[in-house]
Amino acid sequence: MRKTLSVLFLVAACGSDAEPEASDAMADCTVDSRAEAYAPGMQAMAPDGTRLVLVSAEPGPPVRFDNTWTVQALGADGEPLAVTDLRVEPFMPDHGHGTPEPPEPVAAGEPGRYQMGPFDLWMPGIWQLHFSMEHGETTSTATLSFCIEE
Repeated sequence: MRKTLSVLFLVAACGSDAEPEASDAMADCTVDSRAEAYAPGMQAMAPDGTRLVLVSAEPGPPVRFDNTWTVQALGADGEPLAVTDLRVEPFMPDHGHGTPEPPEPVAAGEPGRYQMGPFDLWMPGIWQLHFSMEHGETTSTATLSFCIEE
């Protein structure tokens, strides 16, 4: 009887079609096509042609834990965009969560320029930063996607 229960336990444990859960130690997002290679001046394009430029990142490239960014909103014509409200939502698509405290962008001089941070990208893996820019009567959305390594 004991042998039969052991065999049933092993079959039940190994016989699942479910995918194994990925752990942080197994995650290697450096080869993930969703991650954009960091470069000063990289841009997130919105469907309406407006874009958000990553002017500076401290540290650069973005890392696990605290990051501070300066971003610039540009119109479809490439000119600075007068944004009345900028919201940022960091999100880990593979884990289904964001950060405990999303960054609150603060106006930084010229129209459409904001500084945000420090904000905490606290886990390794793919992070998407979803930006929502209100300008005039329009809301434009754009996303930057990064690999945060161990």
